Amino acid sequence: MATRAGADAAEAYLGSSRELEIKIIGGRVERTVEAEDRGCGLRVSKGIRQGFASTTDLSRDGLCALVDASLAVAARVPEDPFAGLPEPSGRPYPELVLFDPVVDSLSWEHAASLAARTEEAALAVDARLIPGEGSTFVAARGEVAIASTLGVAAVYAGSHYALGCSPLAVHGDDRQRQSWHEARRFLSDLPEPEIVGRIAG
Repeated sequence: MATRAGADAAEAYLGSSRELEIKIIGGRVERTVEAEDRGCGLRVSKGIRQGFASTTDLSRDGLCALVDASLAVAARVPEDPFAGLPEPSGRPYPELVLFDPVVDSLSWEHAASLAARTEEAALAVDARLIPGEGSTFVAARGEVAIASTLGVAAVYAGSHYALGCSPLAVHGDDRQRQSWHEARRFLSDLPEPEIVGRIAG
């Protein structure tokens, strides 16, 4: 679409993500966030000028507007003889194992229990500990695809898990808060909630 509209070369970047976050304070669910996001960025070259724009409207009309916006930016920016899109390397892309399929079958109940167990372990360390900012579990996944008129074409998916706790220690009039967080790409690699909680405590 971009080259038909007048670009000499173009590169499109498409990304999507989904995330679940659960926060537990005092054994109760304080906050739940379930979010999905997707969008597209387009970089165009026209002569020795480049333009970039992005959108979350992936309808045909939205993508047409994205092309128009990228070309409009390219028409207004200063010339840059060093600007250009990357050429394909000619070598195969490395096969990186970044995605844990467990993220798609993880239940809300199991995710909440991981956060709750973390807080319980932290508070069990010392009687002077109270929930403070509680504990949080996050599970997320994302996909990225990139393609250009020069022949670049690649896609990958990745996952992310995080578990953390921020208890508050109370002794007389003194207050001290500390946090401990762990993050991994694979849920099986994430330390047990009891370990994270004890370190935080």
